[in-house]
Amino acid sequence: MTRPGGRSMAVMAVAAVIGLSGGAVTAFFTQPEDLPDPLGLGIPMVNVGCTGEALMIVGRGNDARDLRDSVVDFDAEGARYLEPAKSCDTAYPPYEGAPATYAVYLSGYADTEAACTVRMRNDHKSDMVTVMRAGNTDAVMCPCELDRTSLPEIGGEGLDVTTESAMWTSAYQNMLIRAGSKILNDPKQVTGQFDKVTLDATRAFQAETLLPPLGKVTTDTWVQLRSKACRTYNY
Repeated sequence: MTRPGGRSMAVMAVAAVIGLSGGAVTAFFTQPEDLPDPLGLGIPMVNVGCTGEALMIVGRGNDARDLRDSVVDFDAEGARYLEPAKSCDTAYPPYEGAPATYAVYLSGYADTEAACTVRMRNDHKSDMVTVMRAGNTDAVMCPCELDRTSLPEIGGEGLDVTTESAMWTSAYQNMLIRAGSKILNDPKQVTGQFDKVTLDATRAFQAETLLPPLGKVTTDTWVQLRSKACRTYNY
């Protein structure tokens, strides 16, 4: 996975040069002692069983070249990588439409709420939280896990799209689909933009739940949506 811009230049702790030679990736990192690192990324490969803990997946791919940006971005936060096929059979993000061979992850969160507090920051806009529990089919839907008072008001007409608002809007759109919206009912409509379809779907949902159909996602709107959508996720 290639992450856009960000902290790559700011992370001085990773002294790495990755060269491409004849299609092979050669990595020059300081490798932790006594821990496997078959891709030579300079971070350990530690497969994780079904421990019930929450992990944040910050990168995925099939070789070192796919993972290098995630390693540079998150090495200072204790990044590791695993093999999904040899770890817990839970939900992992795909890579180019297919299961990834490797996933870079962060761990050590007390619970899903703690992981989601980090996940909904701008520097984790492309990441996902997963629970290491066998049979899970969905990533953690963070608005379902965070305290209701921390959920932002979004939407309305004339909304300026920012990285943060796009993350929350994408989650909100996904939850509308799960709640059975008749207007916003296709995953292709999850755009991260509070467009007319989302505005209309919000007003319809508010009317159905006896809230003022203002088109803005208020705390009361989040509460009603959580009561309908959160129970549909399998994690």
